[in-house]
Amino acid sequence: METLYFNGDVVTMEGENDFAEAVLVTDGKIKAVGSYDAVTAQKSDACQMYDLEGKTLMPSFIDGHGHVSMAGPQYITRANLEDAKNFDDIIAILKEYIAARKIPAGQPVVGCLYDHNYLEEGVHPDKKVLDQVSTEHPIMISHASGHMGVVNSLALAMAHVDENTPEIPGGVIARYPGTKEPTGYLEETAIMVAAGALKGAIFAANIYERLGFAVVPNSTESRHDIIQAVTLGSPERVIAFCKGIQAAAPIDSYVDPEPWAMPGYDSDVIMAAGAFVQGSSIELSADGPIKPPYAVYFQGGLTWEHAKFGIMMSLQKLYEKGLVQLP
Repeated sequence: METLYFNGDVVTMEGENDFAEAVLVTDGKIKAVGSYDAVTAQKSDACQMYDLEGKTLMPSFIDGHGHVSMAGPQYITRANLEDAKNFDDIIAILKEYIAARKIPAGQPVVGCLYDHNYLEEGVHPDKKVLDQVSTEHPIMISHASGHMGVVNSLALAMAHVDENTPEIPGGVIARYPGTKEPTGYLEETAIMVAAGALKGAIFAANIYERLGFAVVPNSTESRHDIIQAVTLGSPERVIAFCKGIQAAAPIDSYVDPEPWAMPGYDSDVIMAAGAFVQGSSIELSADGPIKPPYAVYFQGGLTWEHAKFGIMMSLQKLYEKGLVQLP
């Protein structure tokens, strides 16, 4: 296949003032660039002529590993730790961040860009260091590399990460020597456990309270675990919500959960997801008894993306059934 692009501003990006009149592409590769006459002399009879109509044609931007989208949140919304020289600096910066923003107890505090290679201690901080900042706020600080980080004791507790938490494929939960107690230092997928589950619960609270439903806790209240209760007001809504969570499951998304008489309960109960494919107890799930006030309980999520997808699917199921009015 051959295409000749012409009648536009062809910017080659090879020099400051390098422009061309035409480009000839054969089988996905550039065959010729230059004046219209010179390029058309090389085309075949089967060549397709593409009139740019005065538009600009230029090489595409190819970025194999860029974090441009992270720059804004890191420098604007998080505590910047890149100038910290030691643990005391990290503690001071985070305390000042909490005070300046008047962050209430229970709300997350996120710091970024610390680098243990430039700290006087020469090692990563642990939960004991971050506990000196606050034991009433879940705290997470991310490494300059973005591949690891540290959380405090409250964040670990809220994410249900403790001595009994198994190792997570693709991640590291650091333990104190000779014990199974997590130090608070997490790598790769493990750092997403604490952050993803908490962020998912807050996201669920924020979305559903904006739609007029009662949520406990609300999106700004103090949190001591990752369970999010949403009072939906009808059995139909509880069922649709759980069907949405199930539809977002990494496995068994085709399963259609239904309420049933579970032993030990005084009403039918519906349960969704529970796809514990990684040996974890906090993968995304939801359940609720089919009785007034018709509340559903949402929790978990090994990743923020999965938690968000689950909530959006729950909304979609409610919307499809005409059970919620979206703004």
